[in-house]
Amino acid sequence: MPVFDASTKTKTVVPDPGTDKRLAPSGSLSWGGICSPVGLAGTIGVDVRLDHGDSWSQITGNETINILENERVTVFGNGYLTVQQNQTTNIVGNFYETIVQSYHETIVGPHVQVNIGIRNNTFVSPKTEVHSAPKQTQEPAGWLQYIAENTKVYFYKFDIILGPKLQFALFETAISLIKLEAYGMKGSGVGLQVQLVCLKMDVKLSDNRILAMALKVSALNGHLGPIDMQGVALKLMELAFGVNQVI
Repeated sequence: MPVFDASTKTKTVVPDPGTDKRLAPSGSLSWGGICSPVGLAGTIGVDVRLDHGDSWSQITGNETINILENERVTVFGNGYLTVQQNQTTNIVGNFYETIVQSYHETIVGPHVQVNIGIRNNTFVSPKTEVHSAPKQTQEPAGWLQYIAENTKVYFYKFDIILGPKLQFALFETAISLIKLEAYGMKGSGVGLQVQLVCLKMDVKLSDNRILAMALKVSALNGHLGPIDMQGVALKLMELAFGVNQVI
């Protein structure tokens, strides 16, 4: 078989070599504006690519892309990004993120977040936090909290206050089934105190008081009850700057 037999091995779009200068049918291409930025319908730029189907790109080595100006990516369907190893993102300027619908994030390992500047969180709708493990918060500086209504339920609460505690309340109500208090030293100052007690029971094993000066002024002090019993085993009182001990 000869090497050249004058037959066409691969059929071309333009079979006649005399008319080879003619281009193939343009389809959706606009030959009149092919050299302009709108040469391909629906595209913008001097270098464009229009694929009417699936596209696959695979690189066996590294890829570096440098964009000296802006970048815009629009995905009309779903978007998936899978990174098998580490990923690092550096943003020198500002970062804005807007999510119209739900946002779900799952972190399997530790989550470390450091805020060097000021951070402001605004929650328009209710916020719910569920901690399945202990929670620890450290506030080395001041902490200011304004709450219109605060309701807490404790199964067990233990407070340690190393410094002074100052509390101001216009109106305070406390309801306790069982309340136990232990003080190493307690000091209190009351400008005006009003108490309404339906039933009060005091059980004291020992009550030792040291008073520098005790002054009591009552406009009206009365006791009314069906039975009023008081037993005193021993009462020792020193009137001036002494010791008042009641057992």
